Amino acid sequence: MTGDEPTWLNRSAIILTPKQPYVAWASSVFDEPYEDPDESEGPTVFLGPDADTIEEVAEFVEANFDIFFDHWLFEWCTDPTLWPRNRTLAMFREWFTVRISSMVVDTVREPLELD
Repeated sequence: MTGDEPTWLNRSAIILTPKQPYVAWASSVFDEPYEDPDESEGPTVFLGPDADTIEEVAEFVEANFDIFFDHWLFEWCTDPTLWPRNRTLAMFREWFTVRISSMVVDTVREPLELD
């Protein structure tokens, strides 16, 4: 190895895309149309656990759906009293499409920085 090769990270990548129920909620909170941040900033990529299969990562997402749900709600509205109550896994599935990649490759030669 020369040091120029990409580095495989021991993480998976998780991308959520909002479906119509989320868009309807977001549009109703401030009585203005929802603007998808993916249009201008690209999708948020969550790093999940290293796994041998996508199914394993999907199980992680389902076990921790509230983390992902809360992130998306907070991104639109920072007041939790305006968030939908009784959020469930079934509701999460109705509100978001989940895409997963079990391989994450770092192609940048600079160290990772944590914020």
